[in-house]
Amino acid sequence: MSHGLAGLPPIWTQMLMAIAVASLLLGNVVAIAQTNLKRMLAYSAIANAGFVLLVSRPGRPWLPGSAQFHHRLCDDHAGGFGLILVLSRSGFEHDEIADFKACQHAIPLLAALMLVVMFSTAGVPPFIGFWAKLWIIRRCSTGGIPGWASFAVVISVVGAFYYLRVVWYMYFEAPEDQFNGSKKTAYASDLS
Repeated sequence: MSHGLAGLPPIWTQMLMAIAVASLLLGNVVAIAQTNLKRMLAYSAIANAGFVLLVSRPGRPWLPGSAQFHHRLCDDHAGGFGLILVLSRSGFEHDEIADFKACQHAIPLLAALMLVVMFSTAGVPPFIGFWAKLWIIRRCSTGGIPGWASFAVVISVVGAFYYLRVVWYMYFEAPEDQFNGSKKTAYASDLS
């Protein structure tokens, strides 16, 4: 991407940085306010697009393998949506984060997979999302924009709140009715 922007005037760098900051702020702030898991993942994808834009500046060399790191942030979101689809296929149509209370008691495999997706997207080590965000932050700090690197770290901590909130509901909240009785058995048999 940066090779395609190499001949553009420096004003484009400022515009890309403004879009990156707007994506990071808007995506994270709105995602925090969401109670619907699908909407939360959608807004966090907007925030992660801001991370990609931080290193997509005109005149900057694009390192080999960097696209894989950036796409990895998107893969985590796809995994979250995929797990929601598996649940809906089993008859569990709830989208609210609170609906996943004590999910780990009823469907431990799903809860473990969602935990991995949420930890990776939040950037918790040693998951791949951590390495993707670390690469972007290091690229900003060594590329002469350490202020943006600091901003990316702060915004990553803000984003970790709403990802880890999903894990909290699945593992530490009291169970809800949708995971009791025959439905629990149906969900578990569909996932195995």
